[in-house]
Amino acid sequence: MLVTPFLDSGALDLPGLVDQTEFAIRLGATGLALFGLAGEGFKLSEAERESLLETVVAVNAGRLPVITAVDHAGSLAAAARAERAMALGSAAVMAMPPMVSPEPSPDAILHHFRALEAATAAPIVVQDAPAASNVRLPVDLLRRLTDEVPAIAGIKVEAPPTPPKVVALRKQLDRELILYGGRGGIAHLTELLAGADGTMVGPAYIDVFTAIWRAFATGDTASARRHFTTLLPAIAFAEGNDLYARTQKMMLRDEGVISSDLMRNPTGAMDTVMREEWSRIAAAIPRPTSTPRAPSYRSS
Repeated sequence: MLVTPFLDSGALDLPGLVDQTEFAIRLGATGLALFGLAGEGFKLSEAERESLLETVVAVNAGRLPVITAVDHAGSLAAAARAERAMALGSAAVMAMPPMVSPEPSPDAILHHFRALEAATAAPIVVQDAPAASNVRLPVDLLRRLTDEVPAIAGIKVEAPPTPPKVVALRKQLDRELILYGGRGGIAHLTELLAGADGTMVGPAYIDVFTAIWRAFATGDTASARRHFTTLLPAIAFAEGNDLYARTQKMMLRDEGVISSDLMRNPTGAMDTVMREEWSRIAAAIPRPTSTPRAPSYRSS
């Protein structure tokens, strides 16, 4: 899940996005996603979204699938975003249910995802993140959505506790879907044990998540657990979308991948004590020794 890099002026840092994309690919990412909760997508204009997506699609050059978040409170606007995302080279779109008050009815949520399907017929990932959307998606509603919207190909499960929900979805859905975790990877290993296919996390230490996923896939749960344990202090520290995005940017800046860790307003402050503690935690994460490091990621 790529973060949106900005220059200290607040303008988009497109060269930094190029380098971040290469960084994520070389460190073992199996897909690229844009404009998620930690990607500051809600702070971007439509023109900026298009520029960022065009940049990622160009540098990726078909190597990995690109998933574009198209969240919007209006179904027509979300559908227009989905149509444009696919026209620009996305492989799939991702969306939360519409964020309105009071909470939308199941029929309104179904209408929203049908609108996305009608706009593009693209594969859709439903993002189940009630802490962000204020919309609950119980298993029976997710089953209805997947039954009535054939384009839904995956669910990003972020309603804690996530592992029991992964188990329930595997048992109750009428067809196989890709199930992702999220929330910074806080329950990644348990989600895999519960039947998840993977997770969507930021790129800063994606090499460690890749090591977890590969070890688990080969049956080496002990190694997967060791790798996961090394990440727990970092994941616990960066709980919350705003802080998570900032710590991702700080690591990418320290790696030489982006030039600034600027977050666009509105954003929370991070004082000197927090910055120093994060630097200590980040420096203590063991990284796979076979992974090439910066400055090889810097674009020419």
